[in-house]
Amino acid sequence: MHEYRDMVVTNKDGVATIRLNRPEKLNALTLEAYQDLAVVTRDLDEDPKVRVVVLTGTGRGFCPGGDINQIITQYMSWPPDKVSWFTRVSCNATRGFIAMTKPTIAAVNGVCIGAGAVLAAACDFRIAVDGARFGFVFNSLGLSGADMGATWLLTRQLGTIRATELLMLGEIFDAKYAQEIGFTYRVVPQEKLQGEVDALAGKLAKMSAFGNKITKQALVQQPLMGLDAALDFDAYAQALCMSTADHREGYNAFREKRQPKFS
Repeated sequence: MHEYRDMVVTNKDGVATIRLNRPEKLNALTLEAYQDLAVVTRDLDEDPKVRVVVLTGTGRGFCPGGDINQIITQYMSWPPDKVSWFTRVSCNATRGFIAMTKPTIAAVNGVCIGAGAVLAAACDFRIAVDGARFGFVFNSLGLSGADMGATWLLTRQLGTIRATELLMLGEIFDAKYAQEIGFTYRVVPQEKLQGEVDALAGKLAKMSAFGNKITKQALVQQPLMGLDAALDFDAYAQALCMSTADHREGYNAFREKRQPKFS
């Protein structure tokens, strides 16, 4: 197995957890972490023993973005081609989560800023502690708010008006506001975070893996389609699902008034 840097990866009962592991820096991302996030998402997506993936951080923080000393201070002296290489590396980290065919959950256990906020946005669900702080702060630092796919993600999730607010102002906002605008699925006290994440992950893990895969593909691809193409996608995808053993099991479980046992 690949040796992932600055993170710990575990798998329990089909739920894999990627735990960013630099607690002394609130899990700020190193260059190695950016690179390995693209690798670990691919590896977990290809692992048949994994049905759900959780992203979280060790200690008090989720992720405050890139490490200032290791990356931000240094890239100011890099030549343009190396800067361009780094921005593509960081975008590949986001791409890894978006491209996953398995459900993903961001368990936001603390500060979630910059690249950390984009990675959380790239997950299908976000459950945050009530003390979490969020911020897409790129524009306030003289950078483009369109970093690592943030514009693509937020306009789809929250609409252009909210995305404009978050990306152009670059302000920090709390978990209450994140819930109000629909950025988070749940906001819970710190002591209840793990239980909420386990409950959601367990529910998703019991669902049809093939059904989850097709649904995720539709969510990513259909907003880019016209109506006819979207309906053609649905017709083709649902026909595939109707021919699966999972659908027969779901139907039989409904008729027999029991919980289905999907493959």
